[in-house]
Amino acid sequence: YSSFSYITQLPLSKLKIDQSFIRNMLTEPKLCNVTETMIAMAGPLSLSVIAEGVESHEHIQRLKDWGCDEVQGYHIAKPMPLESLNQWLISTTLN
Repeated sequence: YSSFSYITQLPLSKLKIDQSFIRNMLTEPKLCNVTETMIAMAGPLSLSVIAEGVESHEHIQRLKDWGCDEVQGYHIAKPMPLESLNQWLISTTLN
């Protein structure tokens, strides 16, 4: 929800795409087009891209195909207490 002018004025290194674009991008062509365009725009600006709200493998594959660098969302993991994080990291790394 930021103005495009901030992209050139602030010392940014990452562009985070809000879940409101990601969640329904597979069923709404406009959201799909906007998301793909944001990822394409980030490259020439030397910004890495993080997409939030990823809820399926298809989301991940589409974002990867477009050049998205990182994803976060329930498909990766649901929120968890700190005490559970270490065990989750171990089990995820080994699989």
